[in-house]
Amino acid sequence: MSLAGLRRVAAALALLAALAGCASPRTRVVLLGDSITSGASSEPKGPGYAALLPELLGPGFEIVNVACAGSSSLDWQPGAHPAHCADAGGVIHMYETRARPALPADVVTILLGTNDLMGAFELGPVEPDDFRNALRTLAEALHADGAREVVLMSPPF
Repeated sequence: MSLAGLRRVAAALALLAALAGCASPRTRVVLLGDSITSGASSEPKGPGYAALLPELLGPGFEIVNVACAGSSSLDWQPGAHPAHCADAGGVIHMYETRARPALPADVVTILLGTNDLMGAFELGPVEPDDFRNALRTLAEALHADGAREVVLMSPPF
């Protein structure tokens, strides 16, 4: 993600937090996604956007990165099959072990889709209807478990 793109993400998160009327001293932002979010393989080389957000947003924000490199939208479903998470060092139930414990949160961002499109670590590419349904189920679960706002971010393809 370019620096200009990162600044747009930070500005959007700050605006969303203001519009949501976050009354807490610090706005808790949970970042959920794949390697693009985790920073495991960011291009061009350098820190992922999650590592840069705290400085851009400032001390009024707490950034919690629960992303897993190699994950798809199917891997983040509540009760889904265990999936490989390079960032956790093995196979885990991602929603139950990474997302749910990070809640409640003022804002949760979801940046998934690259591995879905490529079929990485799946039997093949995830069908568009299955991708849409997986994102809907994930967003609903996040809201039910304490996410005030859920923001879907477009993957960079």
